[in-house]
Amino acid sequence: MSNGQVSEGTRNFTLSDDIFRQPGLDICSQMVYIILKSLGSESNFPKLSEIAILGRMTDKQTMKALQDLVDLKILPHKLFRRMVGDFQDDRLSWAAKGYLSFAKRTRIFNCMTCWN
Repeated sequence: MSNGQVSEGTRNFTLSDDIFRQPGLDICSQMVYIILKSLGSESNFPKLSEIAILGRMTDKQTMKALQDLVDLKILPHKLFRRMVGDFQDDRLSWAAKGYLSFAKRTRIFNCMTCWN
């Protein structure tokens, strides 16, 4: 490869070094952040399993890293939900997951917004 050529597998992206100075982030969370920055746009994010493979992590480690990014408000919660689905969040109890499923089936959320 000469100076002017870039291979097809090469991606160019800009990354601030602030992610390395963020307190409370472990190496897995930093790696997930780097992968998201290099691969994704807000309309086309990779699947959880793809991030796990690229980051050389298990799905569970990737999920926790994504949750940490959401907790620190680095990753929007809405985007997290879109990537992992409603019922994959480890922080939800079985009761909360059941209520969420019930509410989606009965469209209780639409009725609740009418009262506000």
